[in-house]
Amino acid sequence: MIRHGKVARLPAALREELNRRLEDGHSHREMVAWLNGLPAVQAVLAERFGGRPISEQNMSAWWRGGYAEWEAPRLLAQHRAYRAANQGGPQVTKGSHPVAKGSHPVAKGSHPVNQGN
Repeated sequence: MIRHGKVARLPAALREELNRRLEDGHSHREMVAWLNGLPAVQAVLAERFGGRPISEQNMSAWWRGGYAEWEAPRLLAQHRAYRAANQGGPQVTKGSHPVAKGSHPVAKGSHPVNQGN
């Protein structure tokens, strides 16, 4: 899909850095401030968008569109690697995630809800 928004019009290297920062958990607000402070971004915004800065709404649209497209193959690769690494032993399937028997991270009675409240 061809994107035409403010973030989509940024140079590829900047979009890549943005996506990596989003992947690392940076907030939309942080990313908007970071991008709007970069001279390369300011030049694109001046040339194509009348100098109007990137907004949190623009970042949200990128998150749902461009970032999601960027992230999809990575998630698929992680899922495939997980499945390949966990095909050896006995497994119990819960939902779509295989879980090795006895490997549940929360032992019975150790969950905060079950501590005598």
